[in-house]
Amino acid sequence: MNSGEDYQVFDREQDDKPLPGVYFNLATPLSMLPQEVDAMLSRLTGDWPHPVHRLGVAVKAGLDEQRHRQIIARYGL
Repeated sequence: MNSGEDYQVFDREQDDKPLPGVYFNLATPLSMLPQEVDAMLSRLTGDWPHPVHRLGVAVKAGLDEQRHRQIIARYGL
């Protein structure tokens, strides 16, 4: 994880109250396809209270980028 204890984000669709943020990099085996990475991250973060964007993975996988761009805009990332 790259984010410190003081890293916060704001949900612009809610009360604009600061939320704890998580910024991380992910390393995977070269043999793992971007679509597999996306599916794995969906499983691991699907029950989190706020959505996680993975625009870079979506671009590499040729997946729909719109959802990720909406998350970026919503949280000012």
